[in-house]
Amino acid sequence: MIRLSNRQLLGELRSLRAREHNATFAILVRLAEVERRRLHLGMGYGSLFDFATRGLRYSESAAGRRIQAARCLAEHPEFAPLFRRNEITLSTLGLISRVVNASNKAALLDGVRNKSQREVEKLVASYGAPKRVRDHVRTVVVPGVDAKPQVADGDARDPDAANLGAGAHDSRSGSARHAQAVVSPTVEIQADEARAVETRVVLRFAAQPELMSKVEEARRLLSGRFPRGASLADIFDAALDTFLDRNSPARRMARRTARGRAREKRSAATTGTSTKRARVPAAIRDQVHVRDGGRCAFESPDGVRCNSSHDLEIDHIRPVARGGTNEADNLRLLCAKHNALEAERILGTVWLRGAVWRH
Repeated sequence: MIRLSNRQLLGELRSLRAREHNATFAILVRLAEVERRRLHLGMGYGSLFDFATRGLRYSESAAGRRIQAARCLAEHPEFAPLFRRNEITLSTLGLISRVVNASNKAALLDGVRNKSQREVEKLVASYGAPKRVRDHVRTVVVPGVDAKPQVADGDARDPDAANLGAGAHDSRSGSARHAQAVVSPTVEIQADEARAVETRVVLRFAAQPELMSKVEEARRLLSGRFPRGASLADIFDAALDTFLDRNSPARRMARRTARGRAREKRSAATTGTSTKRARVPAAIRDQVHVRDGGRCAFESPDGVRCNSSHDLEIDHIRPVARGGTNEADNLRLLCAKHNALEAERILGTVWLRGAVWRH
């Protein structure tokens, strides 16, 4: 355990991070110089990548990122000040290295500054040749939970199953498409485990960029149901369920029947009892969610706001246990972790343990 005060711990961490960033920049400059002098060849390494992985003990992915960034800085030193000021990252340098040239360098210098990786990806894509992407539906067989896949030499994954957002159209009929089961050539399943497989459908389509904004918003709203993050399959499944619940006559009828049974059970369970805490009305919850921008409203004493959009909950600023109401002014959005932190701060861990036990 590190024996430091909170202030000392955070201060040292920030200092180490600054030193790490400076060291990373120095490493990139030196990697480029090693390649310029071809020192790795004299040391017995066939490539700079070989030297970085075997000689410097980087992982393959870490070595690839650093070499790509080092070459970009060596060829386009104008990006070095941005990197030193932490306005671009290793990933940014790797992305722009694919498209940067003398004619677009000035625009890229301005366009990538303090941008997220997804924003840089979108910018870089705008410099590529336009591609025609058509819808594609493909049935595949994947190892089941009990199967022990063996990855063959070469590709480490099936690119068809990895990227669900783009692809090409399969002109066969729907029945023909779904009838074909394709096993990835990179995965071999033992004969005695052939039964331990599952069927999946790979969907590919091109969509407007606005769709990804909707997907990300849906992923945030589903984070309470999927704490580890909702996959694209989870998101589309939830969206289609919602659409069908609203528009399918059979589902609407089944839902009305289920609600009637649920009301009967609640009525029987609450007969003779009183509810001390009323639920926050949906309209008030929506008002608070919009007011707080769909992000955690927790602020530290020095004014740093959390702004997490993951696993959000409605928090009572003045707890109900202490007379707080369900009015919007007494409510705020907090992520689950800050909600728990605030409850512990206000009510104390002893009260919370008792509340959990009573619940």
